[in-house]
Parts: sequence; structure tokens; C-alpha cells
Amino acid sequence: HSVAYNMEAFFSARDRSRFEVVGYHCSPLSDPFTRHLAGHCTQFRDVADLSDQELAGQVRADGIDILVFVGGHTMDNRLGVAAYRPAPIQVDYGSINTIGSPHIDYRLTDAILDPPGSQSLYLETLVHLPEGLICYKAPTDAPIVAPLPAQKNAYVTFGSFNGSQKTNRQVVGLWSEVLRAVPGSRFLLKFAGGDDAAVAQRYRAWFEACGVKAERVEIRGWVSPREHLEYYHRVDIALDTFPFHGCLTTLEGLWMGVPLISLRGDCYVSRVSDTILSRLDMAFFVATQRDDVVRKAQALAGNLDALAKIRNTLRQRMQASVLTDATLFAGHVESAYRAMWRDWVRSARGESVLDDSAQLVESS
Repeated sequence: HSVAYNMEAFFSARDRSRFEVVGYHCSPLSDPFTRHLAGHCTQFRDVADLSDQELAGQVRADGIDILVFVGGHTMDNRLGVAAYRPAPIQVDYGSINTIGSPHIDYRLTDAILDPPGSQSLYLETLVHLPEGLICYKAPTDAPIVAPLPAQKNAYVTFGSFNGSQKTNRQVVGLWSEVLRAVPGSRFLLKFAGGDDAAVAQRYRAWFEACGVKAERVEIRGWVSPREHLEYYHRVDIALDTFPFHGCLTTLEGLWMGVPLISLRGDCYVSRVSDTILSRLDMAFFVATQRDDVVRKAQALAGNLDALAKIRNTLRQRMQASVLTDATLFAGHVESAYRAMWRDWVRSARGESVLDDSAQLVESS
């Protein structure tokens, strides 16, 4: 799950003198990253075989103060445990919208993903982390950043490696506008299932219906994680999906030196790339209208020297940014947790508590 990469930043960089972490592994599957996360926990329990009621009992037995539900309404979630109220404070981390349960008290987010004024859309109290919700730890074996392919190919290659569930006719329509506006350009589309001939043909038909010949579009399927990153060696400019942005895909592309043009929307899932790019001072790459996407793509494609400079400095820019500062990120999460705890203690004593989620973090 992509959220696991973000949680790893808190697990690995937390203040162990002040915070213990008990991990509840709710999936029947396990892999090396599972074991990596387990190594950062004070305790780690495999609980896939427990019922919600049994798991709630285990949480109580472990004396958990703050129970964090990770990933929202996705596979192997255990949101039913929340109804048993096994912990005094229960928090949502990484869901794409409100959990919709009165048993979840808080939602970790940031002011770009959920701007001030969004509280009415959530049952949970919004807690805005001051430097953003997202923190990225790149793979230690990530390939080097390769030279700009357009300088060798004599044409610009756009690309998207997001999941196919985020790509529809409207998305392909905008990508096609970009391809028509940049003569000779090509598109590399990669997603799980892209190596299925019938699936690939459907996407090529969508492009052709928008005036882009099939030979300008290359479609690839699943490969190993390292090969996935190496595919960025063939892409000059990434184009985001909408209204559901990429997240880990955005971060991976930037790490490989590939700038992304993203269309910002009016809800959480259409602001994810915005919050990432904003931490890199790359506001230019965030468009607010479809026409802006085309104009920005044309501008970048028409200045290969500038595009090459961006490519050669993007990884260093990320390394120097808050996006990869796990210690800073963990500190902000810790401050939020401590403030939640103090508010719970005040409430238990019958004292007044804070209403404003921004105050909740700042007061810590």
C-alpha cells in the first residue's frame, strides 16, 4: 500500500523515548517491506485472523492511547474495530475522504489537501501538518538520473505510470491535446495490465479517437520495482491523471528527474500532486485549467535546455526539501499526537478543549 511508504517516515524517525509504536498487521500477505516496518515497531502483531471484536480486545490489552487507522476504505482495512472504541483517541491516516464514522476523532492532512473551510466535509476533526502530509523515502537502489531523452531522440516523450483506474477518456482527451500541441511528441503509458493486448488496444483507440495516431503511443505493463523506475529514463515530462492524482507515482517520477504537470481540482484526491510540488517550490507545474496544462507542456517541450537543467537538479531539490525530511515529518506528527492527547485529558477532566485543528498542532 502506497501509504506504508509515508508511515515509514514516522516509524523510523520518531522519538523513541516518547513514543512506542505497536503495529497491527491486518493483511494475510507479507513481504520484505512488511518486515522492514516491523523492525521499526516496539511490538508487531499479525492480526489478520482475529475478528474485529478480538482485535479490539488486543488493542485494549496493549494499552494503546492513540489508535491510527491507515489507508481508509482500502483492502484489508479494519475500520470495524473503531466501533468498539478500544483506544481513547482514534485517528485516520491516509484515506482519500472522510471515513464517515463518528468513532474516528481526527484526520491527519495538510492545508493544501484539505484547505481551511473543508471541515464541513468531514466527520473527523482535521489536523493540518504544517509541512505537509507526505514524506518520501526513496529506494536505496534507485537508478541514477539519466540524461534528457529528448536531446537524443529529437522528440519529446510525455508519460504517465499511474494505475489504469485513474485513467479515463477525459484524461486521455487532455493528454491528446498536449500531443497535438507538441508536434512529433510521443506518449509512454505504463500500468499493471498494459501488456494485455486487448487492454492496450482500447487505450490506443481512445487516443486515435482524439486525433493521435497509435504509433505515437507506447503502452507497457507491470515490471519489477527497479525496472519501473528505469522506465523514467525514457520520459521527458510526466502528465498527471485527474481528478485522481498520483502520489507515490508522482514522487517516483520526480526522484528520477521527471517533472510533472498536474491539473488541480477541488477535492483531496485532485490536490495530492499540488501538495507535493508546492514543497519543492514548483508551483509552475500545477495548472488550474485544462488549457493551462497544454500551455505549460508546450513551454517545457519548447525549451530542452531548461528541461535538462530541471532533470539534472530535481533529485537534489527533493533531498533538500521537507518532502524527504523524515525527522521533521515525524516531529510534526508527534506534536499532533501530543496535542490530541492533551485535549483528551482536558475533556476527561471536564475542561474546555480546542476547536480549531490548526490550533491543535500549533499549541503543541
